[in-house]
Amino acid sequence: MKKYKITQLATAMTLSLSLGLVACGAGSGGSASSSQPRVLDGTQTQLGRVVLDLGSQLATVDSSGPLKPGAFVTCLEPTVNEVLDGPDALLTQLLQTVNAGASGGLNAGASAINPLALKDGVFELANGLQSLTTNLPQALLALAGQGQCTTSGSPGGSNPLSFVITLASQPNTPLQPLIDALIVAGVPADGGGLGPTGTSLDVLLGPLSQLAGRGGAPADLAELSGVIDDLGLAVETLSVALTNQLSSQAQGAAVPVVTLLSSTLEDISMTLVRLDSAGTTNQQLLGTLSTLLNTLNTTVASIPGSNGLVAPLQNGITQLRGTLTAVSQPLSQLLGTLATSGSALQGGQLQTLTSLIGSLLGPLATSAGGMTGSNGTGSTGMIGSIPVIGPIFGSFLGS
Repeated sequence: MKKYKITQLATAMTLSLSLGLVACGAGSGGSASSSQPRVLDGTQTQLGRVVLDLGSQLATVDSSGPLKPGAFVTCLEPTVNEVLDGPDALLTQLLQTVNAGASGGLNAGASAINPLALKDGVFELANGLQSLTTNLPQALLALAGQGQCTTSGSPGGSNPLSFVITLASQPNTPLQPLIDALIVAGVPADGGGLGPTGTSLDVLLGPLSQLAGRGGAPADLAELSGVIDDLGLAVETLSVALTNQLSSQAQGAAVPVVTLLSSTLEDISMTLVRLDSAGTTNQQLLGTLSTLLNTLNTTVASIPGSNGLVAPLQNGITQLRGTLTAVSQPLSQLLGTLATSGSALQGGQLQTLTSLIGSLLGPLATSAGGMTGSNGTGSTGMIGSIPVIGPIFGSFLGS
C-alpha cells in the first residue's frame, strides 16, 4: 500500500497553521533513564514544561466534547521526552567521537559509525521506542475520556495496550468518538485490516502491537524502521482527526504537540535506516539528527503566539526555542565545517571544529566513549532486557 506523508506545509495550511519508559506521569522532562548529562537536557526540560502547560491550558475545553485534548497532551509529555532520549544520547556520543578525532588532527566525521561508541545512545533509542507501547495507549485512553495521567496513576492499568485493544473490541465501546474521528480523517473503518480490533484505531494499534511483539514483530533494523515510520504516519493522521474535531483554539495548542511526535518518529525511522547501513558516516548520522532538531524547532514555532496564551506558557515557548537554537545553529555550522574538511584537518579548520564542539558539549565530558548506561556499568548488557526491540539493537551492537 502506497503511503503519502503529510508535509509540514500541508499541516500548517490545514490549521491556517494547523509535536518513552514505564508510566505516563506528569513532569518527567529531560533524560528519564540516565544520570549522564547530555546535549539536549535543557531542551527536553523546557519541552516538558511547555507540553504540560499546554495540557493545563486545554483542560478548560475538555468538558466541551467527547475528546479530551488537555488530558491527551498531558499524557504525551513523557511520550515525547522519552522518545527524544535516544537522539539526545546518540548526538552527544557522536559529538564526543568527532571531538576525539579533531583532537588527533583528523576529520572523524568522515569515518564510518562505530556501533560500540554509540552504545548508550542505542540503548536509550531502544528504551524510548519500546516506551511507546505503554505511553501512547495511555494518551489515547485519556483523549477518549477514559482517565488521566497524573503523578498518582495513569489509564489502562499495568498493560494499557491490551486494555485499549480489549476496550476497542467491545460493542458500544467508549472509544467510539475517537474511532469515528479517525474515520472522518480518512482512515478505513477497519483500520486497513492490519490490526487487532478491526476498527480505525488499528492504524495506531497495529504498529504498536508489532512493537510489543503481538504479531508481525520486526526482526531487524530495516523492519523496525518501517514499523516506526508507519506509527509516525498514523500519529500524523491523528493530528488531522484532531484538526477536524477541535475548536481552532484547541487545535493550535494540541496539534503542534502531535505533529512534533509524528515528525520525531519519522526522523527516528530515518535514523534507523542510517544505523542499518554499514557505510553510514558519523557526519551523515549527525545530519539526520540535525534534521530532527530543525523539525522540532519549526514545530514549536507553530504553537500560537501570545493571543490566548498565558504569559508563563509564552515565556516557556521562548525559552524552549532558545535552547533549541543554541544546539541547532552550531550543529549546522559543524556539519558545514566537516563537509569542507579532508581527512587531515588544517589549523583553521581544527580551531573552528573544536570551538563548535565545545559550544555544543559545554560542561559535558568530551572523551569519546565516556558515557555509560543508566546502571553505571554500560548499556550493552542491559539491551537484551528490552522486549522485541532489545535483541534487534543488541545484534547491531554485536552482543
